[in-house]
Amino acid sequence: MIINLLVITLLLSLVVAGLVAWFFRKPISTIMNRIVGDPLASAWVRYVMVAIVVVGVGGGVRPWDYEKYITLVKDQPLPVLTDIFSFDVQVTYNGRGDELSPEQNETLLNAINDLPKKA
Repeated sequence: MIINLLVITLLLSLVVAGLVAWFFRKPISTIMNRIVGDPLASAWVRYVMVAIVVVGVGGGVRPWDYEKYITLVKDQPLPVLTDIFSFDVQVTYNGRGDELSPEQNETLLNAINDLPKKA
């Protein structure tokens, strides 16, 4: 599952970075023609296009952010499950999805901890 997440993130960031580079190709080409002239402009445009894609993919794929989802800390549940579960409980508890007061949050956590554990 983590491999699928990484591959999908890589492909999505590659597509977005490619679209951004394609969208700005003409303006960058015009600017480079004015700055360095025709002989060098095409090389600089290619260089800038590759730089846009590399920086876009590098910024879009952050494998270290996935570490919190795959590294278990002793006696601590996975962050994804906790976030989703607390949101569901919050919406169900007060009916509107407003933020809970610290007292309400404490009551909820105690009630959740008192639930029987599944085997």
